[in-house]
Amino acid sequence: MIIVSFNISIHTGGYGDRIVGIISCKLIANLLNKEFRISWTRENIKPYLNYEKYEYIETLDPIKEYRIVDNRNVLKEYLETSTELFPETTKFYINQEIAEFLYKNPRFSERNYLTDIFTLYKTLYTDILIPTEALLTKARAIVPESEVPVVGIQIRTGDIYIKGIFWNSYKVIENPETTLYEIFTNIKEHISFEEYKVFVTSDYTDIYPILLRVWDKDSVLYVHDKVQHMDRHPSGDFSKIFLDNYILSQKTDALYISECSNYGRVAALSSRHDIIFNLKCESLDKAKLLTKT
Repeated sequence: MIIVSFNISIHTGGYGDRIVGIISCKLIANLLNKEFRISWTRENIKPYLNYEKYEYIETLDPIKEYRIVDNRNVLKEYLETSTELFPETTKFYINQEIAEFLYKNPRFSERNYLTDIFTLYKTLYTDILIPTEALLTKARAIVPESEVPVVGIQIRTGDIYIKGIFWNSYKVIENPETTLYEIFTNIKEHISFEEYKVFVTSDYTDIYPILLRVWDKDSVLYVHDKVQHMDRHPSGDFSKIFLDNYILSQKTDALYISECSNYGRVAALSSRHDIIFNLKCESLDKAKLLTKT
């Protein structure tokens, strides 16, 4: 059995990081014909996402544990060369894509890594983490059924811009008020649809007024709930984390993402289309979104 675990004692990153770990572990389990399970006890996500099919129920069986957080190469040689892989129940604390190494093992030389992982990502919201009816109701309220295309935009500005987070100085974008306006203006000029709506998600709390300087209010779709980060102890109703990603993934016809952010990457990889650009309006290759290193 292969288990991916998110518990209170070990930081494994935000939502995008965790999805990377889930997909990697499930792909390994699939390739080795082993059971795959998810142990998610750090937060209660069951009001938003249903993973009952893969939920791990604690047992007294001995478990081998690996911590693969921000260090992709921990098991590289083992995966590429071993003839006996994970013989016991194995639990991963992971935010890295390591399944690629297994495809370099001579045992699996006939399997196509890109085909398998792209296929698996497509099942993220249909098989692995299934949105609950409550989340789907919110999604329908934000993005009603329409023949007008939806353009999704995801922008990572940095943890420091999330209200209530004071101890992390991580920044991606300097001078966000000015920079975001420029990004949106360039994207608007680049969008090829004649009629469309734009759905935006960001960790920048005050992004909505900037949007309205570029698009009229009727063209903007936005979840106005509190901005929270999955790895910064979200509280109350934190459905926005999942709702925004689900909409980016399943309700858009084109995407513009921060390519440095796993949150945007997993939405793009699990999306229904391949029309994906970075914030400079440059086309992105999905194969280059699978891992940051």
